[in-house]
Amino acid sequence: MKDYADNRMHYRMLISKINEEVDFSGYLRVKGYALLKSSLGSKEFGKDQERIVLNTKHSPVSYFNRNDTKDKGWFFSYLLQRTANFYDAINVGLEAINACHYSETKTNALFRAKKPSNLEVTFSIKPLKRWNYLIKDRGLSLKTLESEAFNNKVLNGIYDTSKGNQITNIALPLTDIEGNIPNYILFNRPYWSTKKNKLQKFRRFMNSEYHFLFTSNALKNMKAIACFESAFDAMSYHESNGLPNLFYVAFNGQLDERKLEQFFLWKNKIDPNAKLPIKLGFDHDVAGFYFDMYFLKCLMDREKKQHDFVLHRQNKELKLQVQGHKIGLLEEKLRSELKELNHQIDLQHAKIISLKETLIIELQLDSILRLGLGTYGSRWYWEKFFSILTNALECPKIEIQKSPLHKDWNEDLLWFKNHEQVKDVSSIDRGTKKTLWAVHKVKSLPNYSPIGKVMMVGLEKVLCDIGEAAYRWIPKDQIISFYQEKKSQLTHQESFKNISYGRKK
Repeated sequence: MKDYADNRMHYRMLISKINEEVDFSGYLRVKGYALLKSSLGSKEFGKDQERIVLNTKHSPVSYFNRNDTKDKGWFFSYLLQRTANFYDAINVGLEAINACHYSETKTNALFRAKKPSNLEVTFSIKPLKRWNYLIKDRGLSLKTLESEAFNNKVLNGIYDTSKGNQITNIALPLTDIEGNIPNYILFNRPYWSTKKNKLQKFRRFMNSEYHFLFTSNALKNMKAIACFESAFDAMSYHESNGLPNLFYVAFNGQLDERKLEQFFLWKNKIDPNAKLPIKLGFDHDVAGFYFDMYFLKCLMDREKKQHDFVLHRQNKELKLQVQGHKIGLLEEKLRSELKELNHQIDLQHAKIISLKETLIIELQLDSILRLGLGTYGSRWYWEKFFSILTNALECPKIEIQKSPLHKDWNEDLLWFKNHEQVKDVSSIDRGTKKTLWAVHKVKSLPNYSPIGKVMMVGLEKVLCDIGEAAYRWIPKDQIISFYQEKKSQLTHQESFKNISYGRKK
């Protein structure tokens, strides 16, 4: 087998696959364990002196041994405790997920599973002819859709109903590095679910091969590789920044090791000499901060061999552990530059904890997000922090590209297309001004909208609706800019219950 030090990502993918796909209960039964107790969220098995408790409500299923406090974790940890070495545990784990004999011990009721609906049979993929959803609901222009980067990358997915009608969806292809399309994601406007009696988002994968990525066309003289959570964020960034010559990659929601393995395959193909910088345009929220750090950790796992990286997230707190020899120089550099950064805002959002051969970087993600907008806002702080960290680690160039005002680039694009900045601020007189929006910077509020709706303009202050049913008088010198709704803005009054968007009779 390959040596772990030479291919860490490969083995971590295997471990993740083993933990996620194994039938832990069935495996224990085949190994002679007896089921002692069973409840809604756990099962307890016994054999000799072992008492293995499975937390079945966890995904992947975790376990602990009542008679050995060190014997706990996921399925791969269970194997490590009972095999000669790491590589034997890998082999046993792969055999376990590929075997079918232990599944036969399940009862028929447990074994019965729903067959996945095969959307590939019911949908046909066609060139883009109907784009209302993209323009009205996503704010994208035809210029963006027809640009060199995204030309022929957005398609229609046609569904023929039993009544002879057609429902036209947007289909985004997920491709491999050979240009094959193993999967599509289908999008359309929200629909009214009579079963759940509420609006439901329409987003469907055609099949279970979810780990492939949406990518733009590869062009000549590309300036960078740009990563986003969704394809619509990628296209919105492209439009908002003047159609730059970048290679775009969308992870379609969550990042995981399988998706990142696909990314690195694309990176090696697009940038074999590793000269292009990487732009990270993940969402401007706590999850987006985590994705930035997770991406960095996985990149460093591949690039560096003198340090090991471990990332822990608990709610809104994040800890990056850097382990290895001669870590003192890294600590000194980080402490010095982070002290200067924190001094600029008189707050300490990033802390350094030093142990023997381990450096822990501790981040309070929610407090960073609460910095809001403006000169010393969350976007500014995160870009500065990430630059300090990547420079200290001597990793390939990474640029943070958070959306300026909202959670993601698509929300920003939609908002700016429906609003225009008030150039002559002196024209805003006192009184009720509910058509205005104020971009302001407030650091002391736990929850607030980055753009507050103006309720009243006073002589020196402005009353803003800052969200969470809260209002606040903001001094005028803290208002960065005012916006108003465009007079030409389209309003949609359709009822989602009766909507027939995308249907052709």
